[in-house]
Amino acid sequence: MKELPLRTIPLSGLLCWSLMTSAQTLTTDREAFGRMQDARGEAMGRANAALAGDTRNMFYNPAALADFEGMEVYAHQASPWYVFERSTFRHVALACRLSDRLSMGFAYDRSEIRSDLLTFGDMIDPNRGFIYTTNDPFKPRERISALLCYRVAQGLSIGAALISQPLDDDGIERPQGQIGVMKVIRLAQDSSRDHSIRLGGSLRNFASTEQHFSYSVQGQEVSYSVPLPVQASIGLSWRKELRLGWSMKDLPSLTLVAQVQADDDLTQRYRSAMRFGGEVVLLDMLALRAGWYSESVDDQGQPSYNKDHLSELTYGLGIKLPLDGLTGHKWPLIIALDYCSLPQASYSVSGLDPFTDQGWDNFQSVGVRINYRLSPLLKKSAGKG
Repeated sequence: MKELPLRTIPLSGLLCWSLMTSAQTLTTDREAFGRMQDARGEAMGRANAALAGDTRNMFYNPAALADFEGMEVYAHQASPWYVFERSTFRHVALACRLSDRLSMGFAYDRSEIRSDLLTFGDMIDPNRGFIYTTNDPFKPRERISALLCYRVAQGLSIGAALISQPLDDDGIERPQGQIGVMKVIRLAQDSSRDHSIRLGGSLRNFASTEQHFSYSVQGQEVSYSVPLPVQASIGLSWRKELRLGWSMKDLPSLTLVAQVQADDDLTQRYRSAMRFGGEVVLLDMLALRAGWYSESVDDQGQPSYNKDHLSELTYGLGIKLPLDGLTGHKWPLIIALDYCSLPQASYSVSGLDPFTDQGWDNFQSVGVRINYRLSPLLKKSAGKG
């Protein structure tokens, strides 16, 4: 449709368009800083780019799959969403090692709102950023990702991902590209122990995909484009296994992990963040996690009740059944559960829901991971991750 100059739009139309544009900026920003695809990362300061990789963090750094063994399936659900009280987020992923150097993965996620439970204050469509009527229902958002990871050399891997989702009003797919790198520095001389430092980074939507919109304002057609943010993440993590003599031979007594990560929106300059997190894993079965993050938010001149800085503590736990280690590799299977329940992140100065003047409830995030340590496409199991 033809682009309409601003000066030809009536004042009421400008106010409406301003509201829609502001809401849409939040929508495109949420693609980079929104709900995480796993409860582990959510609990550890909402950071994932430099952790030892599997299906949980391949979406944030596709090069992390170099650490991955065998084949794995992962399912995650979070509810509610950050903005909407009656919504869900579901994510499923599958990864498989193809060779000693090559791994691949697929992921699908879907967010939707229970429209039958919405109140007036909930009726803001995050796809398009305006209050809709019952004749204009919210459409679930779906996203599909395909990833490849290649180990270039010992301890160095690169990865790439193609992310596709319908963004425009007419449902046209707008693919986004992502690249990542991971460098692992082994500090332990004994191969039976894991003491390492990981440096990881990723660049998401490096081609700066745009989202297109068209509206009718007082009978006049308006069309415009909003670029999705180009997000850069860089992180460092430290991991050490301790064998204290009171655990089984193939399981560490204690595992310590610490990480730090910086995120930045390189194009819209809307947000930047510093993230810190860590976990303590007992007998490779029980993980206690905690973290903290600080985000700078440019409210772009919005009213003073919007925050320009957000910081939160995070925490959660994980339970793992390492049948591979418990059975001396006779059953090459690992089953893991990640969980966290955290307060909603409030972007208003009052900390209250602006529509109800009530405090935000906690959101629940649950992930289940099943790993078969031997890939049917690879006769020999990959190296330790």
